[in-house]
Amino acid sequence: MELLQSIYGKILAPFAGLNSRSTRTARNVLVFICFFVLFGIYAVGHARHGVFMTIPLEEGEEAVEITEGLTGFLLSIYKLKTLGRAKVMTVVLALVTLLSVEKRMIKKRWNWLFFALWVLCLGLVIISGTFHNIGPAYYLSSISILVFFPMIYYAWDNREEIDVLFEIVCLAMCAVFILVWIVSIKYYQIEIDETTGLKFRFSSYTSNVNLLAQLASSGICSALYLISLKKWKLVPIIAVTLGAGTGILILSQT
Repeated sequence: MELLQSIYGKILAPFAGLNSRSTRTARNVLVFICFFVLFGIYAVGHARHGVFMTIPLEEGEEAVEITEGLTGFLLSIYKLKTLGRAKVMTVVLALVTLLSVEKRMIKKRWNWLFFALWVLCLGLVIISGTFHNIGPAYYLSSISILVFFPMIYYAWDNREEIDVLFEIVCLAMCAVFILVWIVSIKYYQIEIDETTGLKFRFSSYTSNVNLLAQLASSGICSALYLISLKKWKLVPIIAVTLGAGTGILILSQT
């Protein structure tokens, strides 16, 4: 464990001097933006392709891709495909790691069992990827998480601000989920099966209703953590309320 921390310290040490030229608040804002981008890319990546198409207004008119404005930008993210988005997310995680360094690293006492289970879990995914076709994107994501997450934790542990890191991550997740909810309610309706008369489970812009549920549950968990801090009120309360409402829409078929 000490050897691993020594390696992390040598890798991250040069960036401590660079980060000292900026304020802690500025770097925390940049870390928030990075996590917002990270969660946003994940949310956009699971959209249905038709989301980025025009709606035919006349009979015989074909739908075409919207390549301008915000929709065009989101389409460009979507078109990166799973591997392309995984590469971008890896770069973002690396940037978070570098921005997290604040001072010379010292060795910390870690729970070796927890760390061993973390390495074992992701290691098994990586090993299975060599024998089974899990896709290069998931293979790359597993390696990125295995490498960068401990480094991010080590940097923030040295800063003795792990709680601040959790707060930033939860705020970013809540912000992304609130935007997803606004888009969902404004542009998507619950579809009805003409045969049975029952409503389809609400999936918004996503390709699978379970993905919308995943975003909602992540938003709720993040909001509950922020509420427990007794520091944030409006944002987490909105996120919890919208998450519960999304759950009702997802489950309701009558």
